[in-house]
Amino acid sequence: MKYILTLFISLVIAATMQAQPVTNLPLGRAFKPEKPFIQLKDQPKIYADTVRFLADMRHDIMVAGGKQYDTKDVLRYSDGKGTYLWHKDEFIKCTYDGKIRAYRAYYEYVSSSTSGGFTYYTPHTAMKYILEDSATGRLSEVEYKTLRNWIPANAPGSRFLDMYKRGKRRNTLIFLGGAATMLGGFILVGKSINMDGAPADRMATSGAVLIGGGVVGTLWGFFGGGVNKFKLPRAVAEYNGMDPYGIDADYRPGGY
Repeated sequence: MKYILTLFISLVIAATMQAQPVTNLPLGRAFKPEKPFIQLKDQPKIYADTVRFLADMRHDIMVAGGKQYDTKDVLRYSDGKGTYLWHKDEFIKCTYDGKIRAYRAYYEYVSSSTSGGFTYYTPHTAMKYILEDSATGRLSEVEYKTLRNWIPANAPGSRFLDMYKRGKRRNTLIFLGGAATMLGGFILVGKSINMDGAPADRMATSGAVLIGGGVVGTLWGFFGGGVNKFKLPRAVAEYNGMDPYGIDADYRPGGY
């Protein structure tokens, strides 16, 4: 019984390490290189022949047209090969263009495991997308509430948001139902401990069955929610005029 509960908790923790679905689905047109420029906060772009990012022991600086700028004052820049946006103390590269732009951001986390009385820590690096509304410049991670505001009703991609909302409601009900069933099973097993004979065996067996069914239902609802999240990047892709399943890179809504 303890093994089942431990396995369930471990799977849940492992799944929650990933904040959003990672997919190779093109979320928009490949972002084309721009002419070198630097843009300070609340300022227009300043174009230059070259723009360089330099790091030293004291602080990082940007060099554009022979002038130096502190990176903390820079909103975005292009070195002629890529365009970068300042986000949470680092520059992230624009990968996809469209009505909603997508930037790749990387974050680190550490997992731990215990073996032979020793605890081992393993560092990991994961990728996620940061989205930008090209009309307003607003930034967000890939989340339902933001996309619901950015993608108009009946616009391409909106159907995936509707599907996501229905799927989330269904998976939540399955998850809660499985958790309730599992709890009921533990209660029956607990009561059987204080009983003797055949009634105790029948109650323990019934409790074990409920626990097993509850674990299955809970995991089904939980991991179903993870799969459901893939509808969000599909909504972005279709809204930007791409195939929502990444099958045809030249896809356009309406066939044009």
